[in-house]
Amino acid sequence: MDAGSVVEARFHDNRPFLQTSEHHTSTAEHLGTHGFRAPECEGYNQWSQDPRTDLYSAAKVLWAMVTNDPGFTREEVVFNQLSLVFWLKDAPMTWHFQRIFEKSIRHSLSDRYRNADEAIKDALFVREAIVGRFPPLEMLATEICPICGTGTLGQFSDKNDEALCEQFLENLSLRKRQGALVCSYCYHVSIRNQALLEKRLERRKQMR
Repeated sequence: MDAGSVVEARFHDNRPFLQTSEHHTSTAEHLGTHGFRAPECEGYNQWSQDPRTDLYSAAKVLWAMVTNDPGFTREEVVFNQLSLVFWLKDAPMTWHFQRIFEKSIRHSLSDRYRNADEAIKDALFVREAIVGRFPPLEMLATEICPICGTGTLGQFSDKNDEALCEQFLENLSLRKRQGALVCSYCYHVSIRNQALLEKRLERRKQMR
């Protein structure tokens, strides 16, 4: 946001649902600001609003604050073309917010945080991940070393590397050794299940 600007987002006509659950039989009336309101606040529905309704809208506001762009309708776009991974390619620490979005900007109430306490717990986790400069999942899926951020991960390239790393790997099973990758710069040894990691990221892209 530009310095000095003030933006007002009316979630649900100034009627918070974080304390109590309410049921509205809506006709053509919409509750809240277009692009920020939850699906249950759209017209012509009989869904109940509860704390998860506010958490949906709050997450939309978070996305707008991080990207400095207006809100958006629907949910699946935040996991694809409007994902921070694509929107803010040069700011990978912001990608951690996708963890929050996948539990808040969801069409179904059952796919969201159950209450504010759950959301706050996850927000604190994301804060620590960002402050600690821990790499997001999308970076772990690449060949960039998650430790030094300079070298690339790959199989042992020569006999010297292999001899040095064998001492580190001698207590690991053969199965784990076969999946080990070493950084070309800092020689950090990384062991991960690449197939499961990629499956986890692909599942995120299918969310709505």
